[in-house]
Amino acid sequence: MSADVLTPVVDEPATAPAGSGPGRAIWAWLWPKGLAILLVLGTWQLIYLSGWRPDYVLPSPAETLQTLWGMLGTERFWSALQTTMIRAITGFALAVVIGTAIGVVVARIKPLRLAVGSLITGLQTMPSIAWFPFAILIFGLNEQAILFVVVLGAAPSIANGVISGIDHVPPAYARLGHVLGRVLAYHRPLRRRVDLGDARGNPAPGGRGLGRSRGRSCDL
Repeated sequence: MSADVLTPVVDEPATAPAGSGPGRAIWAWLWPKGLAILLVLGTWQLIYLSGWRPDYVLPSPAETLQTLWGMLGTERFWSALQTTMIRAITGFALAVVIGTAIGVVVARIKPLRLAVGSLITGLQTMPSIAWFPFAILIFGLNEQAILFVVVLGAAPSIANGVISGIDHVPPAYARLGHVLGRVLAYHRPLRRRVDLGDARGNPAPGGRGLGRSRGRSCDL
C-alpha cells in the first residue's frame, strides 16, 4: 500500500539581479543629465557655427567656459555669487512663509478663495521681470526692489501648491481631524497635523519647486 508523501515547497530567497548596486543606480541617475548637458552644448555650438549672431553677442561654448574658468580665481566672481545666494535664500525663505500662510487661509475660507484664487494664479503666470519697473518705482534701485521681485515671483507658486495640497487631503482625514479637534480640544497641534499633514507632500515638490525656479530666475 503506497502513500503519497507531501513535500513542502520552499521558496528560494530572492536574489538581486546581476549588475545591480549603488554604482548602477548612480549611473542610471547621472547619464540622462549628462546627455541633456551635451545636447545643450551641441545645440549651442551649432547655432554659433551658423553665424546667426556675432561672436560678441553669442560666443562659442568653449570660449564661454574658458572665460568662466578664468573668473573662478577672481574676487569679483565669488562676491557676485555670494550676493546671488543671499538674495535667493532670503527671498525664498520669505516666499515660503508668505505663500504658505496665504495658501492655508485661502484654502480654508471659501469666499476669500472665490475672491483672490484666480488672482493668485494670474500672479503665478506673470513673468518675474515684469515686476521690476514697479519695484524700482516703489523701492528705488536697491536690494529691497530685488527682494520684492524674488518674493512676488515665488510666493504665488507656493500658495497655489499649498492650496492644491489641501484640496487633495482625503475627506476622511479632514473629518478625523475635526473630530479629534473637538474631542481633544486641549491638543490643537494634533488637529492641525491631521488636517494638513497629508497636504505637505504636494507643495514641497510641486509648488515650492516651481517657486524655487521662479525665484532663481529673478534674483540673478
